Amino acid sequence: MNADPASVPLEGQKSDAHMIHFPNSEKPAAGKYHGIIPFEIAEGHDFFNKNKGNKYMAALKPLKQANLIPEGTYIYDASHPLRLLLRLPGTAVLETLKSYSFWMVMLTHLILVILYYKVDFQHTRIDSSNTPATQRSQWPFLRTTTYSGFLATLVSFCLVFQTTQSYNRYFKQYEAVVDMRRGAISFHQHIRSLFADDAFPGAREMRMKLHKYCLALFYCTYGWFPHYQEKSLNIWVFNYMCELELFTPEEKAELLSLSKTSKPHQWVSKWLTYTLYQEHKRGHLTARSLDRLLGYTGKIGMNINMLFEHVQMPVPFAFYHLLNLMAIGYLLLLAYTQVSASYFYSLVPLALTTLVTLGIRELSNALADPFGRDETDIPILDYVAKWHAEFDELLDYVPPGVAHEEAAVESNTATA
Repeated sequence: MNADPASVPLEGQKSDAHMIHFPNSEKPAAGKYHGIIPFEIAEGHDFFNKNKGNKYMAALKPLKQANLIPEGTYIYDASHPLRLLLRLPGTAVLETLKSYSFWMVMLTHLILVILYYKVDFQHTRIDSSNTPATQRSQWPFLRTTTYSGFLATLVSFCLVFQTTQSYNRYFKQYEAVVDMRRGAISFHQHIRSLFADDAFPGAREMRMKLHKYCLALFYCTYGWFPHYQEKSLNIWVFNYMCELELFTPEEKAELLSLSKTSKPHQWVSKWLTYTLYQEHKRGHLTARSLDRLLGYTGKIGMNINMLFEHVQMPVPFAFYHLLNLMAIGYLLLLAYTQVSASYFYSLVPLALTTLVTLGIRELSNALADPFGRDETDIPILDYVAKWHAEFDELLDYVPPGVAHEEAAVESNTATA
């Protein structure tokens, strides 16, 4: 993505993370936008700075350094395809080069080529059905169009089908994650007004309690995904929630008493629902407000259940196994049929064919299971850290001028 000239640090400017300066000698784009975009309004303000600090993001840095979670989403500019070809991190190409399947196929072909041309018959010709019998090698001839050609069509169709389904599965899970945020935003906006500081005694404390329960829902959901549990990230997440004081000592003790197979978000959801009903009983929430808040939490819970249903039910193994068998079998057959065709030059087209075929397979696998630690996965904990800061701002937000008006009213009341 092309960088906004107003947000890019210029060469030689001061390293102030919260200030933007535009020296007269460094006008953006050599005056291209001068007179059109009023850049001077950004001077001395951090409103246009996209790199504001986030303490919750900073807490994730050790996990990224240990390769326990993905680095983040790579935003790219599709108008530079050749430049992007040189980038390997986060691509299916890199994942394919890491796989044993790719190197097995290439090594098989290389050994066959060496045996065919350098060891066995010293051939430099092409064997075909038209070659006189006296000039043919003793190697069985397999016509590419007859054997690998049919299999190639079948493999291509199945790979495209799997990729399409995996792509749909990926964005269905991504949409569930985003929908959880929408529900949480609406929830925080309403508790900010329903539990205003002056609504009733203890309103702010109750608002904080509901805020913590909502955050805990997110952490307890994503921290207990299978791939994260395998790496004991759920332990880190639980300890982090305790450091943030999202739980009381009693709540912490109850969660620690759960079995390994339990889902802590279910307990947090129960606490949140119970607290809302109790506030309704105390007269702090009307029936309509209660229904609205329960609607938001229900929306979050519905998406949580959908995510766990997906992560616990991957692409059927029978389908994956058959597709893998077809892909590997086709490439091994191609590795044999191409031996007699192009001398050692056949390594190049075979490498490209193998890279693309297995690359589609690796891409499908990554899209079907997007919650892990690979570079192609959704950086879900990054999202939670950003949303955590966003929810914090909503929790105590006061519109401009309101605080001054409230202070004036209190002053007049005290005077009277």
